[in-house]
Amino acid sequence: MFEIVLIILLLVVGGLYVVGGIAARAGRLPRNPLVGYRTAPMRASDRAWRAGHRAAWAPILLTGLVPLGAGIAALIGPSDARLIWFAIAGLGIAVGTLVGRPIADRAVRGMPA
Repeated sequence: MFEIVLIILLLVVGGLYVVGGIAARAGRLPRNPLVGYRTAPMRASDRAWRAGHRAAWAPILLTGLVPLGAGIAALIGPSDARLIWFAIAGLGIAVGTLVGRPIADRAVRGMPA
């Protein structure tokens, strides 16, 4: 049962990041409590939020594709491989966040509030 809950969580989190990445690319990712980098430069203004996320749309999208793919693989694959897929999803989220955050911050550095 616990593994099924984790699979559902991966699918939901991955889906939110994929939608967020698509919205960020279009410059339409609003400030929200679920998806986005919450650094001081990014929160300075709506303009900074949009510009930073537009610059980092690819890492945001990839951050979602990893847990989404891992969740699907864990769902349809053998149950003894699920732990590996959960680890891959966690690593993908961590790496995507660490790669995307500096890209977003650089895009808004020096931008007036």
